[in-house]
Amino acid sequence: MNKKICIVQINYTDFENFNMNYNNINILKESKLFENIVLAAPDIKKNKIVVDFAIKHNIEYFLGDIYNVSQRLLDCSNFYNAKIIVRVLINWFFLDMQLIKISLNYLQKTNAECIKLPNNFDIRFVGDIFTIDFLNKVIKCSHNENNNKQMLFNPWGYADGNADKFNVFLLEDIPSYSEEKILEIKKKFDIVWPESHKKTLNISSTYKLIKSYFGTNNSNMVLDIACGFANGSIILSDLFNQVIAVDLDPNTIQHNKDFNSKPNIKYQVGNAENLQFENNFFDAIVSIHTLEHLHNDETFLISCTKILKKNGLLCIEVPLHRDYPIKQIISKYHIREYKVDEFEMLISKYFNIIDIYGVTRGFYVSKKAARESILIICKNKE
Repeated sequence: MNKKICIVQINYTDFENFNMNYNNINILKESKLFENIVLAAPDIKKNKIVVDFAIKHNIEYFLGDIYNVSQRLLDCSNFYNAKIIVRVLINWFFLDMQLIKISLNYLQKTNAECIKLPNNFDIRFVGDIFTIDFLNKVIKCSHNENNNKQMLFNPWGYADGNADKFNVFLLEDIPSYSEEKILEIKKKFDIVWPESHKKTLNISSTYKLIKSYFGTNNSNMVLDIACGFANGSIILSDLFNQVIAVDLDPNTIQHNKDFNSKPNIKYQVGNAENLQFENNFFDAIVSIHTLEHLHNDETFLISCTKILKKNGLLCIEVPLHRDYPIKQIISKYHIREYKVDEFEMLISKYFNIIDIYGVTRGFYVSKKAARESILIICKNKE
């Protein structure tokens, strides 16, 4: 019988960004689905906190390759002689163990290398389910792609967008939760997954992609709206003569002034729903995960058309609404989430669309393959 383990991916940064009282260790133990539950982390000094956490919770730990997640998990799997792996993050607090059990059964019955869940399913409720053959194939594929670091860091995202390269089983029989269960999740959702961490952890790749649209030696001006902790603003500052970085939170702006200061970045408190700039002021506007928080998204877009120069660029990304396992929006910070087609129609009312990207597990893919977000690059109309 193939040995099954659960690898809980973790790093010292999780203790800084999340409430670690909300972890999935107990539910994993109670499921009795796994021969071993192992915390897997990079082998660095700061991860002594992970070792202490494992000892406290009476589970095992494995410290491995610092940057190559695929190799780290492969080494961990080989150490425990495991053939089937469920990989989760420590803060995936709402794991659906029944659906994990069903997925494991399909994986074994079909001899698949990994389970794929529909794009409109929130992966945090199940995790990633695969075999050791999957990890071996990812590492082999990476050699054929010049040791693709992103693939090795996030093999599941790569497989999501390249299903044809793997023996994948698409699990389509997905539950939709009851109102009672949704209410239970809602009470804890924003404690477990605080909105604030997203602006520090997941934003740089978006800015690295969109900067190719600006070219180099750009002597003009860009607005970075809802800038958060300025990861993106700093990237833009290498491309533009001046970056105006705006955020609603005064504490965030003060933090940026104290720790992220650059001569050509001007930080200021401002409301995206009431932009106080002259008409035709900016050559480009960047709005990453702003629109879902605004009471009137069209008012914001109309303001952008006014303060943006003719043919100026707008780069705008929003979260997609996932229907499963919860059909309604559960974050109290989101007024709305979008479907791909409706967001494309909204933007096309005011701008000429240049390109559309889907976002799946950190990879930029076609809009059809989008799982988490949609990014549109567009120009102001003449």
